[in-house]
Amino acid sequence: MNSKKKDIGKGLKILLVEDEIMLAESIVEFLTMKNYDVMHMPNGLDALVKIKNFEPHIVLCDIAMPVMDGFQLLKQVRANPKFNDMPFIFLTAKVEKHDFRWGMELGADDFITKPFTFEELERSIQSRLDRKNQILATLPSKHSKAIITKLTPDERGSFSKLISLTKTEKMVFENIAKGKTTAQIAEEFYISPKTVENHRYNIMQKLHLEGTNSLLKFALKIKSEFA
Repeated sequence: MNSKKKDIGKGLKILLVEDEIMLAESIVEFLTMKNYDVMHMPNGLDALVKIKNFEPHIVLCDIAMPVMDGFQLLKQVRANPKFNDMPFIFLTAKVEKHDFRWGMELGADDFITKPFTFEELERSIQSRLDRKNQILATLPSKHSKAIITKLTPDERGSFSKLISLTKTEKMVFENIAKGKTTAQIAEEFYISPKTVENHRYNIMQKLHLEGTNSLLKFALKIKSEFA
């Protein structure tokens, strides 16, 4: 049992971006004890440089930092297709409603308010990693062949482009496939209906689908085949 607990974070890389040195040292010590591979950066700019080489599985990031703050870092990270589905958790002393909404619209996965316990932190880490795996599992792989024979030529083209969706677009697509409305999706992910509509438009453009009815029909068909 103890051996199993020790290996909880084995093979998982975490990038911690925090300018409070004492807090950062405590978090690094705790996560290292849990066998995570942790890299600490004191600001967003240093983290942006490091992230390309370190390629973390998840980012823990303070919001108010010198040089480059957490929001600016998240925006840069989500602009890179290689990292647009990487879980990103904000660590912050307080969260105003507009900050929370802005962070979610940029693609944040969670907010943890300081002070927090290490147990709360690890639960959030595991929850976000599990959520990412669930989302990816609901979408077909690029080389999936079983479903292709059941699709029309146009649908096959859309199917092959599913892997180009960003993390947020994948979540929206998944919920469209569940038959949820724009308002329901917006409420679930704490974003505005307008933002959901923007994601719908981007999805249709990437999948070469014309109109929301075509998107809904395609999403439902994919969901039914992988149910």
